[in-house]
Amino acid sequence: MNLISKKSFMMVALLLAVESVSASDTVYGLFEGGLVDQNNNNFTAKLIHDKLTLVDFIFTNCPGPCPVQSAKLVKVREALGRQAENLTFVSVTIDPARDNYRELKTYALRLQADHPNWFWLSGSKDALSTLKKGFGVMIRDNKLADGAIDHSLGVTLVDPKGRILLRYAGANIEPARILRDVRQFLAQTER
Repeated sequence: MNLISKKSFMMVALLLAVESVSASDTVYGLFEGGLVDQNNNNFTAKLIHDKLTLVDFIFTNCPGPCPVQSAKLVKVREALGRQAENLTFVSVTIDPARDNYRELKTYALRLQADHPNWFWLSGSKDALSTLKKGFGVMIRDNKLADGAIDHSLGVTLVDPKGRILLRYAGANIEPARILRDVRQFLAQTER
């Protein structure tokens, strides 16, 4: 991607982020209807209600950034040890045409990230569009030469009341930073 198109893409991504759910709004409504997890179970916001949650957007045929981001979240989960039971992970595909629940299950198993509190979601175009817009995910219309989908990367930390606490943007997300923040919020909720 050349520099001009990269700048344009980032500007549009920033504009979309402004239109996304604000920190004072709840994200729970974004998860209603048309979503299934890696076990082909219907997914609703009730499954993450009252839980600290990390949300990210991926696709299983991604040539690099998505599996790297997913691996970083696996590191966060592993580093938390038993505390990981108090954190929910939600990874949402941006490629529902290819990423059905079986593909997501295979991807999760390959990353050793198939856990009861980690939901790998696919669903209807409308449901996924609502999630992408609500979380400020930018996707370019054109697929790249290798079949990859050019999209903004990031992880969002959502509090137990469904409010966005933090957004970690870009490909250089550090697991240590996410881990520190998660531990801090878990300590506050345990009081």
